[in-house]
Amino acid sequence: YISVLVVLLCGEAYSLFMNYIEKTKFAEQKKYLSAMIIIVFILTSFIPMLTLMKEKIKGTITEDEVAALQFLRENTRPDQKIAAPVSEGHYIAYFAQRTNVADTHFLQARDAAVYVGKLELLFNTRSKIIASQIMNDLDAQLIYLSKRTQAELNIDELPTADESCLPVILLHRDVKVYRSRCSS
Repeated sequence: YISVLVVLLCGEAYSLFMNYIEKTKFAEQKKYLSAMIIIVFILTSFIPMLTLMKEKIKGTITEDEVAALQFLRENTRPDQKIAAPVSEGHYIAYFAQRTNVADTHFLQARDAAVYVGKLELLFNTRSKIIASQIMNDLDAQLIYLSKRTQAELNIDELPTADESCLPVILLHRDVKVYRSRCSS
């Protein structure tokens, strides 16, 4: 609401300013002054907006991730649950059309902090036993690891990944998907 008020006030201030300019010796420079005000407005509004927009786009899902999630939709059972970072849970639900462990909608979720804590531990633990217990607690069969998550956690793969317990079942450029084979 305040932004609408500011826009209206700025419009009124501009009108009053131009009326004042007509009464001064700068009246013949009114066109140039209007152009200068528009240029300043563009520089202070649109350029920062474009910069912020580029940063936001960099943080969104890539084509490689979409392809990997579509592979999961086509090559996994519909009842399989996928563990992914909370920030990427929506991608699992939308593109893979599979159940995710958690996403950013916690409105009616019970024990949301517990789920988030378990997911963080799953991606950081070096213990196969703990990872297996977490996968069982979360009732998840797969783990989704994107390049973005790898960069955030400063890892190339899950610390507990190996062929016997958490093998990679999909390696698609920027994405790795692991299948849980161990039980706690």
